[in-house]
Amino acid sequence: MIDQIDRRLTEWVAKTLGTPLTVSLSFPPSEHTDRGVSLFLLELADALPLRGNKRSPLQVMLRYLVTTWAAQPEDAHRLLGDLLFAALSDPEFDVEVGSVTPALWSALGVHPQPAFILRVLVRLERPEPEVHYVRKPLVV
Repeated sequence: MIDQIDRRLTEWVAKTLGTPLTVSLSFPPSEHTDRGVSLFLLELADALPLRGNKRSPLQVMLRYLVTTWAAQPEDAHRLLGDLLFAALSDPEFDVEVGSVTPALWSALGVHPQPAFILRVLVRLERPEPEVHYVRKPLVV
C-alpha cells in the first residue's frame, strides 16, 4: 500500500514540475549535483476512523518531508513553490507548513532548508461480514 503511494507521489512530482529531475524517496541529500525533489517518508500518524453504517476501513496518515535542491537556490525555491501550491490545490493532500524543527534537520544530518510536510491518507477497505438473516421463527 505505501509503495503505491510512493509511486503515485513520484509520478505527481514529475507531472507537476514537467522537467527532467531526480525524485528521491530518501532523506534530503547534503551534497547535490543536479536538480531534484526529496519525498522522505517521515512518519505514520493516526487517522480518525470514519463513521457510518458500513464497516470502517483501516486507515493511516503518511507524512512526507518534501524538499528540493538545485545548483541555484532560486531554482530550488521555484521547484518547492510549484510543488507546494500544487499540493494545496489537490484535495487528496494535506499540507503542513512550518512544522519542520531544527531537531529534525539535526537528526537527518543535513543543514536546515525550506521544506513542507505532505500528508497523504492510506485507506484499506475491509469487506463487510456475511450476514445471515432469520427467515423463520426460532424453535427452542
